Amino acid sequence: MKKTFLTLKNPMVHVMRAGDYRIPPKITIFVFGVTMIAAYCVRLILKPLFRLVWHALTDAAGLHKLGSEPADGMILTLLLTVSEIICAVIYVTSIENRPLRTAGTVARGCGRQYLIGLVSGFAAFSAAVGIAWSLGGLTFSGRDTQTPWASLGVLTLCWMIQGFSEEICFRGWFVTSLLRHSTPVWAVSESAVLFAIFHLGNHGISVLAFVNLMLFGVFAAFWFLRTGSIWGPAAMHGIWNLVQGNFFGIKVSGINAAVTLFRFDPVAGKELLNGGEFGMEGGLGVTAVLLIGCCILYFTAKNLSPSD
Repeated sequence: MKKTFLTLKNPMVHVMRAGDYRIPPKITIFVFGVTMIAAYCVRLILKPLFRLVWHALTDAAGLHKLGSEPADGMILTLLLTVSEIICAVIYVTSIENRPLRTAGTVARGCGRQYLIGLVSGFAAFSAAVGIAWSLGGLTFSGRDTQTPWASLGVLTLCWMIQGFSEEICFRGWFVTSLLRHSTPVWAVSESAVLFAIFHLGNHGISVLAFVNLMLFGVFAAFWFLRTGSIWGPAAMHGIWNLVQGNFFGIKVSGINAAVTLFRFDPVAGKELLNGGEFGMEGGLGVTAVLLIGCCILYFTAKNLSPSD
């Protein structure tokens, strides 16, 4: 039985196809890709300047760089993903000339969706760690007694910003733009593949990591298309990365976490479970959790009526 949220009966499809938007459908992927690459280049250019400003501000406030140079670098990297949010807002509202709420920034139920996303993200990644640890892929090295709490607090906010930036771009902007000329199934597929492609430059990327990144893209797109809200996937994405790096002390898509509450170390020879240099997102624990999540979202969705 077909699911309504993956058919042309999805209300989001009607909204997108009823509008008079300026970008020809066939160049949507090209425009999105070029814009995202440009936003990334802007981040690289601005980071040295922001580093000077950040150090000046934290020194003036007596925070002494919030604990460590690696933490500062991570904070700045995450904060600068605001550039991608700005690109998404400008594209949706000025280029395609549509309300920002069509990208999922709906006010109704946003708090509830965000809370569900936070709880789901924490539970999902904890389950993945539990799978890898119980099967011998991870060892628990204890609590990190040197955790700079100021850094951890700021990083929490920064991960939420970063999670929102990727979701508003890949799901809120890209998926909805594709719905103008594609079915929801194709929009989910194309966005998931492109989401994974944009992580190809990360350290330690593997075939399984690429598959898991696509699965994450499918999961987030399912959630978005089912609810019409970006807040749940954005919260889930942000807390997933935060918990991964700064709670369990595991690499986030190949990136070291800088500071953490606890530390789980990968066991050599168990890369299929722990993901090796890429982190847990390159392991079978994450594969299992994401497959279960996709199945839950799919099989609990409303079926398309036979009369439709």
